Amino acid sequence: MMDEERAARVDSPRLGRVVVASYNIHNCVGVDGRRDPQRIVDVIQEMEVDVIGLQEVGGHTSGSTTVDQLAYLASHLQLTPVAGPTLVRETGAYGNALLTRFPILECRRIDLSVGRGEPRGAIDVDLDAHGHRLRVVATHLGLDWRERRKQRSRLGEALADDAGPVVLVGDLNQWWPLGCRPNRPWPGFAAVRCPRTYPSRLPLLSLDRIVARPIGIIDTIAAVSSQLAVRASDHLPLRAVLDLRQ
Repeated sequence: MMDEERAARVDSPRLGRVVVASYNIHNCVGVDGRRDPQRIVDVIQEMEVDVIGLQEVGGHTSGSTTVDQLAYLASHLQLTPVAGPTLVRETGAYGNALLTRFPILECRRIDLSVGRGEPRGAIDVDLDAHGHRLRVVATHLGLDWRERRKQRSRLGEALADDAGPVVLVGDLNQWWPLGCRPNRPWPGFAAVRCPRTYPSRLPLLSLDRIVARPIGIIDTIAAVSSQLAVRASDHLPLRAVLDLRQ
């Protein structure tokens, strides 16, 4: 993090500065095939986030112990967790999650399942971000473009009447080159640069997205490509700084 950004963070209650991120943690399995929740903790710590949407969060067996990954991450990061499971496995629930340092004002869930496809959903929360109401939606959309079209429509309907600041984070599975029209998935959301996040060792695709409204609310956005982030998951995390003074 740049020195000037660290300085701004100290003044964030006055400036309305919020750091958001999206991270597909691949069930805590890195590109070396090793499952290590602590690496995910370390990656998130280096981003210094206020709120982060996670995908592919589950549980796993370590020796004779079943590890709840969301509980592990929340405890070690000292952030408040919100679970958004879409599947139930032998090791527990699996799916989306959200971690935040802000007070949660309200929490909702949006069902995005389509037909016989894999169950999908979104976490939809209102946060008190330095005195500003901030709506954050965290999701993981389907692999088929027809499925995603229906899911985008449902999300658009859910968010249509909200005039306040809204940020959508997630693995949107949009297999499009950088700069194509899906940068603006719904009217009113800012069209911003979409850094490449997948695969983490040689990012070619912009699967992970952060979009927000009103237009201009996103100050900076970048993929986090530290050596640790490259190893910890098959996706790089995506980090953005919002300015809620807009």
